[in-house]
Amino acid sequence: MAECNCRGKCATCPCAKAKDPCTDACHKGSPNESCINFQEALQVKAMSVSEIRKALASYGLSPIGDKSELMPRLAHHLRNQKGDSAVKEETPSAGAGGGNAKTLIDDIIRYQDEHAILLSLAGVPITSASSVAAMRKAYLKLSLKIHPDKHDSSAESKAAFQALVNAFDTLSNPEEEDDDVPSGKRKKAERVERSNDNCYETHIYCPKCHIPWNTPDLGLEKGAYNFFMMGIKQYGCGGCLLRFGCVTAVHHCPLCDKEFDYDPSDYHRQINCGNAKCTGKFGFWYHPVSALRERRIRSEVKAEQEKEHKRRNQRIRRAGRAKDRAPGESCGPVLGF
Repeated sequence: MAECNCRGKCATCPCAKAKDPCTDACHKGSPNESCINFQEALQVKAMSVSEIRKALASYGLSPIGDKSELMPRLAHHLRNQKGDSAVKEETPSAGAGGGNAKTLIDDIIRYQDEHAILLSLAGVPITSASSVAAMRKAYLKLSLKIHPDKHDSSAESKAAFQALVNAFDTLSNPEEEDDDVPSGKRKKAERVERSNDNCYETHIYCPKCHIPWNTPDLGLEKGAYNFFMMGIKQYGCGGCLLRFGCVTAVHHCPLCDKEFDYDPSDYHRQINCGNAKCTGKFGFWYHPVSALRERRIRSEVKAEQEKEHKRRNQRIRRAGRAKDRAPGESCGPVLGF
């Protein structure tokens, strides 16, 4: 159609009204980064918010925000990639996980006891010194590839997903991962007493089957919310039985009911969820728990971690001996997929 000479978002320009994508001629040959009326944007506009979030995470982009923020983020990325067919061929909603998903699942199970190596399978080296944001990005990228829903809920995909959740929950919690510190010399946990002004017991969902956690049928004590949100303890899902912690859980804002990223360091703070249209702040409910009960929970978790650490070391030693007996075998995984 004729040049429309639009310079803004192009949401109501003549091209948009005619449901035609804008061309370079519409912008007089100059880049218009605000334009959201190009071919890839029109394709992304037809996707659901959940599909857009999954696609952004798979490209290593932030999935935080509402649709008005997420749509141009993905659309501009696809246009920069020159991927006119990217939405159909590469986004997680279009396929069953890719041809190398089986190899990835096998590698995750193989390195389930090497948490940093496991997360590095996303294609970016991860160490215990990496930021939680970098770990979360690797976790999201891998979870989209191996989610059991994409693999007919096979036993292998369930085992790999549990291993991935354990790796992220453990590696992102320095106190839990630091197994070299003698048990008698760990820093004493600081006990915090505070009010619940403007605080909520936020809605939490399982990262695997997405059903609500901490429902009455689970029979958990009220303090379980504290222990979970402080990163002290993992709990099981009442539906799929996955064990997960607060960093891998799906959190919804109590004000706008949209997803937001949570870190245990936020538990005693008033925060904003980060979604553009939600400007309010909120805190997280603190259930009164005796000092004795909290010490017992921490001791129980510590004992479980020490047992798992011993089992993990035994598996690593066995794997090392097996590798020594088979010197021709590949010495490590290929990062990325």
